[in-house]
Amino acid sequence: MSIRRQIEFDGKRFYGYVDLGTQIGSDQLPEATEAYVFLLNCFNGKWKLPIGYFLIAGLDASERASIVKKALELIHDTGIDVVSLTFDGPSTNTAMARELGCTFEAEAIKSHFPHPVTQKDIVVIYDTSHMLKLVRNCLASKDSIFDGQNRMVGWDFIIKLH
Repeated sequence: MSIRRQIEFDGKRFYGYVDLGTQIGSDQLPEATEAYVFLLNCFNGKWKLPIGYFLIAGLDASERASIVKKALELIHDTGIDVVSLTFDGPSTNTAMARELGCTFEAEAIKSHFPHPVTQKDIVVIYDTSHMLKLVRNCLASKDSIFDGQNRMVGWDFIIKLH
């Protein structure tokens, strides 16, 4: 998620620079512009738990995949069985899923990857609400799109429905 760029000093340490949990504190690091957040959501109970965040200024797909693998390893150590990974639609997340072992080509969809410890399948799920917003925004900016059967869907349909 995007965050406001701001550097603060508490008398001992500066905050607001990129922080990947390495304990490297330097004012030579870039200012953080995003927070890469991990949240556990229980399927068979009623709890959600933020488990970590990293202050970043962008990560490539392999860096994201590496952090996800490490998070899965650490979560496994607690006895929690992770079965899926949900995220929104930026291309870096899709590229990360590819780095983890998924494929999204229509001819060969593989929407899971092996857990780094147990080798059980972790299913990748795009967050539905975010994906619907992406389609809506695309339709609004392009004025029309075509479905899989080459039928036009126009923004004016949405306006008339509203």
